[in-house]
Amino acid sequence: MSRTFIGIGQCGCNIIDTIFEEKNMFMIADPIAINSNVNDLRKLKNIGRLYWLGISKSEGLIEGTRRGFDEYVTGGFGYYPENAEKFIEPNYEKLKLVLKERIEMGSSANKSEIRRTTPYALLVLGTGGGTGGGTTPFVAKALKELYDIPIIVIAVLPARREGSHLSSNAWRSIIGLSENVDSFILVDNEKLGHKRSIEYYFPMYNKYIARCIIDLIAALFTEKIDISKLKFGREFKEIDFMDIITTSSFQSNGENKPGFSAIGRASMQIRNSAFHMPIISKFSWGYRSIDVMEMLREAMASLSLEIKDSELKNAMKNLVKIRVPNYYLEKEDRLDSAAIKNFMGQYSKTGWRILGISETKKEFASITLLLCFLPDELQRLLEIEDEARKYKQEKITTEYAALNRTF
Repeated sequence: MSRTFIGIGQCGCNIIDTIFEEKNMFMIADPIAINSNVNDLRKLKNIGRLYWLGISKSEGLIEGTRRGFDEYVTGGFGYYPENAEKFIEPNYEKLKLVLKERIEMGSSANKSEIRRTTPYALLVLGTGGGTGGGTTPFVAKALKELYDIPIIVIAVLPARREGSHLSSNAWRSIIGLSENVDSFILVDNEKLGHKRSIEYYFPMYNKYIARCIIDLIAALFTEKIDISKLKFGREFKEIDFMDIITTSSFQSNGENKPGFSAIGRASMQIRNSAFHMPIISKFSWGYRSIDVMEMLREAMASLSLEIKDSELKNAMKNLVKIRVPNYYLEKEDRLDSAAIKNFMGQYSKTGWRILGISETKKEFASITLLLCFLPDELQRLLEIEDEARKYKQEKITTEYAALNRTF
């Protein structure tokens, strides 16, 4: 059984590609890169043609290894998700068939292998774009109909200076996805809004988000520990994927409703390179003490969504994942678990908080946070909704004026 990570559109594919820089990810999940522009797919460094699905206006959905792929997948939908929707909707059944084939058979051409399924899916898109914004809601719907699995969406929001058109696209995408996904992790380009060239910083920002996801999700499968042997911190647990889903979603009238989360991370090197020699490394020499409060504050300051300090207290739930070498699990005074528990208690109006821990072989300690909000508690989302409403009204006014000029 393998997990499914799908990037849709240029932004989504780039983030998925960055996640799979971590080669262990291929043992955990199968990537799928969906795009309508072959030039964007060619720029991917870690996800090759075996994992591509192209959107061709003449051929429909096609495999990256198909002859003529580069000539067929040349369209793109610009910043108009409605154009992508017009193409995907009549091809929806084919989309389901292609996704089913890819998930159950993998990227292998050997169709005699045993069919697989997927326990959950991670979808990534830039909500302001055409291909991602117009296609991803159909991908989510198809996965729900095929497998009825939990779906997390990493949704990248446009910066303010990218304009009201892209804000309108973003709101349209979020509304379209809300019916079929379990939770959103929001990534806000406004965090780069003060930069002179936002695009220049995208690769670094993608790497940060990818690292957050790897620490939060990949470690669930590659860094398991026996919690019963932990010498301290009974509030810690070995989290699983459903803990992430439950933290980032809500129940309303017996129905699941997606939550809207921000993610953040901080790390520190905890061992001097002078102590990396094989003979010395058997001993506990060279380890630094971990200032968990400093790391928690840094992770909060690095959240993926623009959130004012006054808004942070509106978080309904939270989850913390800490990764440390075994040295810090052996004695209580090496990791201040009470400080983590008390600090995160400030950011859960429902009292829901999960503290997860895992052992890493690396010479770093890291803390990854997930804070979940109701949509009407996030000023940034309300702002995007308002911009979308203004854009729609301006568009109607412009079209009405143009109509009058024709008479």
